[in-house]
Parts: sequence; C-alpha cells; structure tokens
Amino acid sequence: LNPEHDSEVLIYAIQRNIYIEQERFQDAVDILNKAVALDTNEEVTGLRLHRAAAYVGLNEYDLAKKDFQKWVVLHLDKDEQNPEELTLGEPKRLEMLPRHSYWIEFSAQAGEHLTVQSNRLSESVVDSLIIILDSDGVPIFINDDSSRSYDSLIEGVIPADGSYTLVITHAGG
Repeated sequence: LNPEHDSEVLIYAIQRNIYIEQERFQDAVDILNKAVALDTNEEVTGLRLHRAAAYVGLNEYDLAKKDFQKWVVLHLDKDEQNPEELTLGEPKRLEMLPRHSYWIEFSAQAGEHLTVQSNRLSESVVDSLIIILDSDGVPIFINDDSSRSYDSLIEGVIPADGSYTLVITHAGG
C-alpha cells in the first residue's frame, strides 16, 4: 500500500467487513472500488478477493470471475492435481504453502448435495479459501472464513449436470 493512503484503505477495509456481515454487498463493492483505486501494491492486499466475494453476493458472476482471476494470477501458483487422487466422501490432507493452490476437476449431477470443508491443523495459521467453479470458470460457491474461523465450508446443491473445478487455496488472512 501507499503509506499516504494506508489509513484510508484501512477504514475502507473495516467498512467492508461491516457491510459483508450485514449482507450489504453493493455497499461493500462501492467501498472496495475506492480502496482498489488507492491500492498501489495489489500483490500485498486482498482487495480484489474481497470484492469478488461481494460480487458473488450480488450475483454479479462475470465481475466476480474477473477479480478471482486477477487474485489467482497475482497470488497463487496453480498446481494441477490428478482427480483420481481425490476420493469423494473421504477426507484428504493437502499441504498448503504460500502461493500454492489445488485445482481439482470433478463431474456432478444436478441436485447432488456438495460439502467441501477445510480444517486447519491446530498449529496452522492457514486462512483457507475454497471455490467451486462451473465449466465456464464462473464461481458458483465460495467460502473464506466460516464460523468466524480461518476454516472454510461450502454446502450447496449442484445446479446442473456438468464439469466443475474445486479450487483449494488460501486467502492470506
């Protein structure tokens, strides 16, 4: 961040937290637009990640996708995982490292219930982020910090038959 704007960006971040908690997603987007305009070091901040989550709350998936993609490009290395290594219904331990993410493709049927949960080890400070993308790369589910912890949880119903991608990474928080 530009030291000249640090306090202003911090105020925006606090306001964004309040707006997200109140599900005032448009207000969150408006505040984050101001913060992004002041941000001179996107690799350090998570402003685009937070704005993407607010866009999802507004069902503005194209805008969310752009911010998610920018976040991934700036922050994460993409490590392809072999889908056969992931057995649905069984826990899988994945090591999270800085700038590391897992992209796991899977197929699902409309109406299937989906639960994806990340649990950090007690000594870990990893702030997990999980995203489910549809076949066009549009985020249909996202969670960062469920139940006021760094763990993440997605529970939902698959909207249509097709291919999906599970992204498991960290939000840096």
